[in-house]
Parts: sequence; C-alpha cells; structure tokens
Amino acid sequence: MAYSEALYTGDGTTTDFVVPFDYLDQSHVYVAVDKVPTSAVGSNYTAEFINSSTIRVYNSVVAGDPVPAGIEVRVFRKTPINNPPVVFGGGASLSSENLNKNSQYLTFALQEATDTNEIFTSLYLGAFESEPLTDNEGEPLKTGAIYYNSEGGMLFYYTGSIWEDLEGPRGFDGPIGPTGATGPVGPQGAQGLAPEHQWEPTTPSALRFRNPDGTWGQYTDLLGPQGVQGPQGAQGPQGIEGPQGIEGPQGIEGPQGIEGPQGETGPIGPEGPQGETGPIGPVGPQGDTGPQGDTGPQGIQGPTGDTGPAGTDATVNATNVAAAGGVLSDPTGVTGADAVANILSMTQAEYNAISSPNAATIYIITDA
Repeated sequence: MAYSEALYTGDGTTTDFVVPFDYLDQSHVYVAVDKVPTSAVGSNYTAEFINSSTIRVYNSVVAGDPVPAGIEVRVFRKTPINNPPVVFGGGASLSSENLNKNSQYLTFALQEATDTNEIFTSLYLGAFESEPLTDNEGEPLKTGAIYYNSEGGMLFYYTGSIWEDLEGPRGFDGPIGPTGATGPVGPQGAQGLAPEHQWEPTTPSALRFRNPDGTWGQYTDLLGPQGVQGPQGAQGPQGIEGPQGIEGPQGIEGPQGIEGPQGETGPIGPEGPQGETGPIGPVGPQGDTGPQGDTGPQGIQGPTGDTGPAGTDATVNATNVAAAGGVLSDPTGVTGADAVANILSMTQAEYNAISSPNAATIYIITDA
C-alpha cells in the first residue's frame, strides 16, 4: 500500500485525477506522465489543482488534450526535508496547530521514504536460484523488476511476461551525444609572480625572459613589421560646429585691393520730394525723335496777312552765328564731347515724360 502516491492509467478522456493523500502544501504534490514529471523541461503536460483533492492533467502542446489511453499517470507527494515547517523559539507559538504541523511533516517524510523503499524492493528482488514468480511482498511482478540468479551468476529483468538475461550481446555504439553545457567558472587563483625579463636597450620593443636554469632566452621583437597602408577610408559625416571662439585682436590694415567690376544697377527707388532747383546744367545730347503724333483736325483758316519784305537765305555757320552775337557749338579736340544742337525750355513733368533725352540738347526746367 502506497502512502504518498497514486497510479492511474490514461484513457484518452479523463483529465481530472484524485489526490488521495494529505499534504502540507500544494507545491509538495507532483505529477509524472509516462515517467516524466510535468515540471521537467521535456514534458508536454501541465498539472494544476482545481480543488484541494483534485488535480487536472492535460497536454500543453495540443491545447487541453487528455492523457492518451494506456499511458501511466503518477500523482505523488514529495515533502521537502531541508527545513522543518515550524522552528520553535524563532517567534513561532507552541500551539497544537504548529505541533501537529511538525508531526505531519515527519509523518509525511517517513511515508515517502517508505514508499520509495517499497518501490525499490519491488523492482530489485535480490538473489534467487531460480526465477521468482512474485515480488518480495507476494505481489505480482512489476515490469522492469530485476533479480540476480545465484546459480548462473547473471542478472535478469522482467519484461512483463518473461525474465530476460541482462547480459545480452553488445550492440553497436550509438552516436555521440551533444556536448553538455559549460560549467560555472571557478574562482580566480592568486596572481603569480612576474617572470624575470629584460628589454633590449637598442630595440625597445624586443623582450627576453630568464629560463628556469638561470640562463637568458633569445630576444623577441614584439613589434611586427610595418604593414602596407590601407586604402583611404570614406570621409565621416560633418561634425557638430563648435562654439564661436573669442574674437582675436584687430590686424594691421592691408593694402587697398583692386577695384572690383561695376555691379548691376539696382532698381529705381521711389521718387523723393521735390528739391530746390539747382543751377542749370549743361544741355544734354539730343534725344531720339519721338514717333509722329496723329494729325489734328483742320482748323478754321484765318485771314491772309500782309505780305512781308523779301528775306535772304541764312546759312548757319560760325560767321553767321558770330554775326548774330552767338557762338557755334564745336566739340573739335575734346575727346568724348558732343556738339550742342538744340536748347529747349520745358517743365519738370515734361522733361520726365521724355523716355530718352537727347544728349545734344540742353533742357531748361522752368518750374523751379
């Protein structure tokens, strides 16, 4: 009779299994499906309490599937024995509940040890001269039970129907399993003494060490030969502009530079207020003749005037101008000068209306 475990066989339908034994804490109750605990990494099953006496077992890979038919389900208790549940004198009261808890703790641990021993003795039967028909308690033989045949000096195991010799022929070696995980690194040992060494005076990168027999080894140049310069790497991104530095002192004024080319004329600014009339400047060059205006309507013909005396043809030349008390405009000998061909009197508005003033005409503005 087991005190701390119950064995069931899956039927492909049942998921809830009874926990028939007492326990101190639900974390002390475990389930193994087909010999593999559900808490193991390789298990495909999950076990969880649905009440204090029932535990549900289902496939966690194929959502909610029950244990298939014929698969063993073992519900067992494993009470931790590294620390007692109550330590008197450490703040725990000497109550009947705490006394009973300690008593249950010892009882449960003893029951589990007994069950483990019974499992062991039901599987390892000891030495017999012939094949045993039951285990040592008179119960039916369990699959996997072992006994030692003292007549033949050989071990036998029970297959569930017959006893087979364990000393069968050696099979082929299986493949080598994967390498296990690396163990933790051990503590670092004490720093050893530095070996006696010398640097070559003429070659600062050459080093030698003293041998155990007291002699010195050969110098070894720790600096290898200069490698070939690698290709120029790509230019890195523009760095962040640094802060503005302090302005330096004013330098000595340099020589006058060459005058640059004349820049383009800027746009005409708004017209300023009318200033005072300045002195009359020289007459500019005669502007281009504007287009002929439309002919006005014919006016009323006035009366015929009296016939004047016959005149003579006038020739405009230096002699005639001088005779008239004037001076003829003559640019001869003056580079870039133009002769004045005309003098006009007009208002400022009339002058502003001229699109291209004539360089050979002097304009007199009358509305100062």
